[in-house]
Amino acid sequence: MTDQLPETPWSLIAQAQGGFAEKREALKQLLELYWQPVANALQQACSLSVADSKQVAQQFLEKLLTPEALAKVDPEQINFRTHLKAELLDFVERRENLLAEPARKLSDFQLTSPMELPASEGEVDIVFDEQWMLLLILRAVDKLQVNDDSENQSTFDIFSSVDVAAKPATVDELARGLDMDVAEVENRLFSARRMLRGYLMSDIAGYTANRDHAREELQWLLP
Repeated sequence: MTDQLPETPWSLIAQAQGGFAEKREALKQLLELYWQPVANALQQACSLSVADSKQVAQQFLEKLLTPEALAKVDPEQINFRTHLKAELLDFVERRENLLAEPARKLSDFQLTSPMELPASEGEVDIVFDEQWMLLLILRAVDKLQVNDDSENQSTFDIFSSVDVAAKPATVDELARGLDMDVAEVENRLFSARRMLRGYLMSDIAGYTANRDHAREELQWLLP
C-alpha cells in the first residue's frame, strides 16, 4: 500500500464520506491557495487584463466546485496541480469567448493578495506551470528569510548571494568578504538549501495524496 501523507485538503476529497459539501470545502481551500497561477496564465497567455483575468478565473474556479466536476476527481490517481492544469486547458479550449459570462464579485473565495511573480510567455499550460513553480519557490524563499534567526551574517544572506542574486557570488568570495572559514559558509549554504527543500515539500504535501505523488512533484520542481 502506498504511504499516505497526513490529511490534506486534496486527500480529504477522496476520504470525505459526507458527500458534496465536505469535498467542495476541501477543494475550495486549495483553490484559495493556488488561484494565482490560473489567473496569471489566463492574463498572459490569453491577453486579458488583470481585472478580466480575475473574472475568468472566478468562473473557472466555480465550475470546479460543482457536483459534476467533483465527481470526476480522484486524488489517488492525480495530484492537484496536474488536475487543475488539465481542467484549465479544457476550460480555455471549450470557450470561444472567455468573457462571455457576466462579471461577478469574488465573494465565494478568500483570494489572498498575490505575490509579485515574474511574467511568463507561451501557451496557457506552459505559463501555468511556470507560474506555479515560481509561486512555490518564492513562498519557500520567503519562509527561509522570515525564519532565519542565525547570528551575525545570516544563513539566508549567504543563500541569497549564491542561489538568488543575478550575479551569484562564490563560496570563496563570501568567505573572504565575511571573514569566515570556507567550511562555515558551505555549511550555512547547505543548511539553507535543506531548509528550502523542506518548505517546498511542506507545500507540495498539501496538494498531493500520497508520498509517491509528492516525490514526483518535488522532482518536477527541482530536477
